[in-house]
Amino acid sequence: IYINNKEVRDPTELERLSSEDITSVELINNPGANYDADVRAVLKIKTKRKIEGFASTIRLRGTQNHCFSDMEQVDMSYARNKWTWYANLSHNAPRSQVDGRNKMTFHTADKDYNLTMDMMDWDARSRYATLASGAGFQVNPQNEIGASYTYNYSKVVYKGDDNEVLRTGNEVIDELANYSHSDDKYNQHAVNLYYVGKLGEKLDVNLNADYINRDARSWQRVDESGLNDVRTVTSTNNSLYNLYAAKLELTYPLGPGSLSGGFDFSYMDYDQDYDNEENVLTDAFFHSEERKLAGFLNYSAKTGPLTWSAGLRYEQFRTRYYENSLDEPTVKQTYKELFPTASVSMPIDKVNLSLVYSKRTSRPTFYQLRNGIEYPSRFLYSQGNPYLRPTQIHDLSLNIGYRFLQMTLGYYRTKDQIVSTDEIVEGADPITMLMKNKNVPRFEEISAMLTFQHKIGIWNPTWTAGVYKSFFHLYDFQGNRRNMDNPYGYFAINNMFSLPKGFVLNVDANCITAGNSGEMFMKTTGSVDLALRKSFLDGKLELNLQVNDLFATAERKYIAYSEHIDYDRWNFNDTRMVRLTIVYKFHNYSKKYKGYNSASEEMNRM
Repeated sequence: IYINNKEVRDPTELERLSSEDITSVELINNPGANYDADVRAVLKIKTKRKIEGFASTIRLRGTQNHCFSDMEQVDMSYARNKWTWYANLSHNAPRSQVDGRNKMTFHTADKDYNLTMDMMDWDARSRYATLASGAGFQVNPQNEIGASYTYNYSKVVYKGDDNEVLRTGNEVIDELANYSHSDDKYNQHAVNLYYVGKLGEKLDVNLNADYINRDARSWQRVDESGLNDVRTVTSTNNSLYNLYAAKLELTYPLGPGSLSGGFDFSYMDYDQDYDNEENVLTDAFFHSEERKLAGFLNYSAKTGPLTWSAGLRYEQFRTRYYENSLDEPTVKQTYKELFPTASVSMPIDKVNLSLVYSKRTSRPTFYQLRNGIEYPSRFLYSQGNPYLRPTQIHDLSLNIGYRFLQMTLGYYRTKDQIVSTDEIVEGADPITMLMKNKNVPRFEEISAMLTFQHKIGIWNPTWTAGVYKSFFHLYDFQGNRRNMDNPYGYFAINNMFSLPKGFVLNVDANCITAGNSGEMFMKTTGSVDLALRKSFLDGKLELNLQVNDLFATAERKYIAYSEHIDYDRWNFNDTRMVRLTIVYKFHNYSKKYKGYNSASEEMNRM
């Protein structure tokens, strides 16, 4: 999502945006080669360029579920002559109760083990803070430069009791009463520089450069009391990221359309140091260096009734991963890939048709690449896999639009899909499983989605129905094939009512039916949400009252399969809540910063 060419990183930025400030919204289902190869859709929002002066907005939000959470936010901006300036200060302290009941079956050659893990009434507390400021200078009506700085702080704490019982048949082998406490936090500094302008009369230039530094620390302690012994396992995971990135995009009108091209570059180094105080697990050190060089060309035009575009992106992605030593890399790989995109659309009578194709990639996160072992349980460890390869994705879709109906038919195929795998830890008594990830050769999915959107008096409904079916299978440790091809459905009913005296009521519901997604069998889940909002004082004051997950049905329920493990998981994150948001605007306008993040893919993988 982009607002005035700046990528949205903070979801509350969308909440801060007023509808009267928006001039256009564009959804790009087939992003061209000028976007990162892992981007599948782009939403571009443009806002009004308002008069000069000072503007400020204060936003307060209170949320009540089992606990109370608060959020405070102040936005300020100032524009004078050729200068623009903005600042944002926000604080968010969500708190909730987390419940989980997990059942795992470990299949081995000798016997099956059944493990139940009940984690009820866990306390989840978070604290997020953001300080951001930026300024722009208009050199002349066609050229502008600017810079911004953003500081982010994040802290997430989980505490709670965990009761675990390991059985084989009807025999209880071990029973643990655990108390777990984890504390994850990071500090992040980000600097952005940009130039937006024209060279000559026709050549548009957009240049962005970024530096991002993140210092993260994860601490975990598990106190175990079993039938046979008592022990404590304490682990610390320190991570340090440094990211350098730049992107240049040039656009020039050519013939009936426009040609855009440019390059982007990113370099990231990442250090992770894992330490287990009691030496139950092996200490580990992981260092990675990644460099991406990309060049792209994209041409879009309209020829008669036909609107079309074609693009090609070339990426050279080099990785160097070091484990426990800085002498020689464990993984040394260079990927050279071409990513084509193409789209064509035209109206036939009252029907609009479009056909789009793209090849994209999805790279593993740094968490998936880590080599340190985490300790969720005595019977279950978790570890990353530095040998994971990027996933290659081919996406083909046909869109059909007729009046207030829109249908999309899609085909999706991947190479080197990332799924869960496991292995038995040698020497464990009686058993411990190690979970990690691996690549599988192929995954395919077809989909169909129908959307109805039409305003009827005060009622503005948007209804969506979709069905998804994958063609995928796994093998257990004995080589038996398990087909994961049960289709599932998605249904959403969103209704907005424009009531008298300026009240706006939303009544929304969504549901996902049972079916397979990758290596998981998802169980049916859904929720109902309500919202009522009203503006006062000529739009300066806005109140928004929400009731989310009215019937407490937004549970996370699925069974994940790997070679030895059937993992039946149930989780509820306290999503039933009442929320009141109060917004006051001292002036109903603001100046927007024109820079955007030039390393979106790498940021998402942190």
